[in-house]
Amino acid sequence: MKIKELEVTDEDYYNKDFSFYIGTQLRVQGGFITFEVNIVIKTVKIGPVLSLNQDSRGGCYFSGSKIWVDENDSAGIRPGSIVIRLRAGGEEVSVRTVTADDGWIWIFEDLPKYSEGKEIVYTITEDTVDDYTTSVEGFDVINTYAPGRTQVTVTKLWDDRDDADGIRPECVTVKLLANGADTARTLVLSEEGNWSGTFRNLDTKKDGADIVYTVEEVTDSVITGTDGEGTYAYAVTGDASKGFTVINTHTPVMCTITYVLNGGSYGGSTDDIVERYSRGTVISIHPVPVRDGYVFTYWHGSEYHPGDTYTVTEDHVFTAQWREKTSLPDDPKTWLGSHMYLLMAMISLSAAGIFLISNDRKRRVN
Repeated sequence: MKIKELEVTDEDYYNKDFSFYIGTQLRVQGGFITFEVNIVIKTVKIGPVLSLNQDSRGGCYFSGSKIWVDENDSAGIRPGSIVIRLRAGGEEVSVRTVTADDGWIWIFEDLPKYSEGKEIVYTITEDTVDDYTTSVEGFDVINTYAPGRTQVTVTKLWDDRDDADGIRPECVTVKLLANGADTARTLVLSEEGNWSGTFRNLDTKKDGADIVYTVEEVTDSVITGTDGEGTYAYAVTGDASKGFTVINTHTPVMCTITYVLNGGSYGGSTDDIVERYSRGTVISIHPVPVRDGYVFTYWHGSEYHPGDTYTVTEDHVFTAQWREKTSLPDDPKTWLGSHMYLLMAMISLSAAGIFLISNDRKRRVN
């Protein structure tokens, strides 16, 4: 049932309070009571990171809408459709083409909330709309009429096994080129900004011809252009319309972890256990090996026990430490019978020793 409609203009959409009254009557004994309810709607801006909603099936989703700031398309150039791109951790995972028939509303459904135990950070971008500037406010995309102006979005993508070597810089710098020439404009991308940024308020033409915009990453001691120990390579994909993605690649250093069984065996094999891990990996120390006639005590290197956690930072050797078993016979009575004379002799000697010590003390006292 529709109760009340309230029209809100694009210009008033954010940071405003709107209120209206609903009048109604309540039947009571002897007549009616008429009263009004004041409904207040508050709209606020929200940040650029999208919060996932959970549906009844356990999946996650979010929706957004287009907001046009163009005096109701007074110039008659509003496009028939727009393209919204969903990114997870900087990587594109889904695309929606949205039209006026959709009410300029989109929804992304059945999204995972976590990846490898970490919550996924989702962001959205919009393909460039000619003669409009774009800003993303949480779930919504705002297009403002700006004839002759455009913008270029850049997203950073890391391919380094979640910074396994711990060398990822806190920020990187990307520069903008127009027709191959440096414009002296740069963007600093960081985790705080979800590794994304936009060059805004750019000319679309020069001397009557379209300007071709490209981007390059600024190199330094870590971003060198080469995938090596302590360094990253980089590559750029995309275009000015869809947005550029700058990909930094670093293959983590692999470390060798060796378990020397030292005469023991594990899983029926006496071979040493050799494993390879990327630097920074947290592992669980191997279970107990076995060795006839011995009891396992710990893994030396330093002292670790089965099930302990260990962070891999370099090549490392764990060596099994053993203690010789002290065994008893299967039948203690048989053993005692065969060694009775020996036991009695030991007891007699002990008693004699105690007697001599006692007499010696008495003589000294007297």
